[in-house]
Amino acid sequence: MVGRVVLTEAFKAALCVKQGIAAMRRNSFAEAVRYFDEALEADPDDVHAHWNRGTSLLSLGDYIGGFREFEWRWKMYDWRWGLLGEDIYRVRQLKPWRGEDLNGKHLLFYWEMGYGDGIQQLRYVSLLHSLGAEVTALMLPPLSRLARSMGVEVIEKVPIEAHALFDYRCSLFGVMAALAQSVEEIPNKPYLPIPFEGGGGLGLCWSGRTQTEFDLTSFMSRLQLPLGCVTQSLQPGMAQPFARPLPPGDFLDTAHVMAKLDHIVTVDTAVAHLAGAMGHPSAHVLIPYQSDWRWWCSRAWYPTLNIYRQREPGDWAVPFAMIGKAIRSPQ
Repeated sequence: MVGRVVLTEAFKAALCVKQGIAAMRRNSFAEAVRYFDEALEADPDDVHAHWNRGTSLLSLGDYIGGFREFEWRWKMYDWRWGLLGEDIYRVRQLKPWRGEDLNGKHLLFYWEMGYGDGIQQLRYVSLLHSLGAEVTALMLPPLSRLARSMGVEVIEKVPIEAHALFDYRCSLFGVMAALAQSVEEIPNKPYLPIPFEGGGGLGLCWSGRTQTEFDLTSFMSRLQLPLGCVTQSLQPGMAQPFARPLPPGDFLDTAHVMAKLDHIVTVDTAVAHLAGAMGHPSAHVLIPYQSDWRWWCSRAWYPTLNIYRQREPGDWAVPFAMIGKAIRSPQ
C-alpha cells in the first residue's frame, strides 16, 4: 500500500512538471510556477520541479526566489561534463559561501556553464571586493585575459593545496543566491574597460551554442544591408564570404575588434554579453520566442543592449526588419 501511494505521488509530480514545461514553452511563466508548486506538494524533492520553477521565477523577475531554486542545478547533473573537468572535485571540497561575512576571507569564484555566463558574472568581483573578500577567479583560457583586464586575479587550474588557500568557494551564479539580490539591485553599469572607437562598419555573429539556425548568407540577407556595407565577422573559425574574418585570439581580442565597429548584430551568445559588458552604443541582439531567463529582464543586466524578440515562434521577419531599420538610421 505504501509503495502504491509513493508511486501515485511521483506520477502526479511528473505530470505537473510536464504541464509546467509546456506552459514555459508558451512563455506563460506564472502558470508554469503554479504547476511546479503542485509538483512539489506531491514530491518536495523533485529536482526538475525545483529547477524549472527557478527558471520560471527568474523569467518573471523574481530573482531572490528564482536563484534560490536555481541552486538545485547542482543536484541535476554530473558536473564533470563542464569545461572544468576533474578540477570540479577539488573545487567542491571547499566550503561553499552562503552569504557569511567575507572580511579578510579568500574566495574562489569559479566558472560554470558558458563563456557568456562568465562574462556576465565577472561584474560581481568588484562587489565581492567591497565586502572585504580577496577574490580569485577560476577561468578558462579564452576568458582569462579578459578578466585580468578588469583587474581580476585569475587562475586556470585548481591547485592541489586549494583547501589551504581558500576559505570559501562560490560559483558564478551561486553569488546571486548568496547575496539574495532583487532584479533592481544587480550592478548593471558597463564594467569592461574598453573604450568605444567606432568607424569600422558592422559586426555580425550569427551562430552560438544554442542558436544554430543561421549561416552568414541567410543572416545578411535578412538584414537587407545597403550595398557597400563593410561587415566584420565576430564568429570564430574559418573566413566567411562577404565579411572580414575574425582574427585569431581570445575574448579580449574580440572585444577590441568590437570596440572599432559602429554596429553589432548578434544572436544570444558570448558576443552579446561582451557588447553589454562594454556598453557598446549600437549593439542589437536577436532573441527567439522561447529564450533564456536572463533576456526577460535584459535591462537589469545590460541597459545599453537593444533586444529584439520573436513575436511568434519561428518568425524572424519583424526582429530583423527592426534591426535593419536601426542600423540604417543616422546615429
